[in-house]
Amino acid sequence: MKIKSLVTAIAAASLLSGCVIHVGHASSSSANVEIDQQMNLDASSLTELFIENGAGSIHLVGVKELTEIKVTANILTTDDHNYKLSLKKEGDKAVLIAKHNHSSSWGTNWSSSSPKIDLQVSMPINMMLEIDDGSGSINIETLNNNVTIDDGSGSIVVRNVNGMVNIEDGSGDLTVEKVTGNVDIDDGSGSIVVSNITGDARVIDGSGDMTISYISGVVYIEDGSGDIDVYNTKGLTVNEAGSGDLNINAINGPVNIDK
Repeated sequence: MKIKSLVTAIAAASLLSGCVIHVGHASSSSANVEIDQQMNLDASSLTELFIENGAGSIHLVGVKELTEIKVTANILTTDDHNYKLSLKKEGDKAVLIAKHNHSSSWGTNWSSSSPKIDLQVSMPINMMLEIDDGSGSINIETLNNNVTIDDGSGSIVVRNVNGMVNIEDGSGDLTVEKVTGNVDIDDGSGSIVVSNITGDARVIDGSGDMTISYISGVVYIEDGSGDIDVYNTKGLTVNEAGSGDLNINAINGPVNIDK
């Protein structure tokens, strides 16, 4: 990198409020710039948070009596800073967007690390949550409303939700625990653990082992491959079990199995 271009990158980065920037010496086709940025949004009149994240982890927690959404973003980007990070109010919804523009001149073939934006989010506990995510792990804890996730790849953990949980996932391990409400999962690949659900659990899975336990309602399963363990539910329907062992125990209701 020429000295002139390096100075330009640092000068542009210094305009971002509340940021800590580390500029490396790799080529412009690598993600070698790290930025830490914080954002807050008053949520006293809002009912939902929508997150669109391209690549990077999301760790989100609901907080009692909190009246704002707080976001800390760790951004790994190239020296042209070609990413979008925003938190705005749209009607009664908060919209958080965190993604890189892969159509830029630096392309998608990286000489070192790939660009990503890792998010730490605190939000009011009673708001609904919807996530549209490309890749990266997702961890959600303690919400008193519905949670909807559409994810491409990466592990997902959802715990302590007082509401319905709906997940559509391409690949990655998935854990859903302690939910007061129905759970609906459509998963491509990866292991699945669902436990302590006050409601019904419906799981459609392509491949990977599955353990479903302590469900107050009924369980419905369609599975391509992988072992299945189900115990302590009020009923069980297995429409397709594919390949793999099926183990059931303590099913306190009707059982229908079609292999």
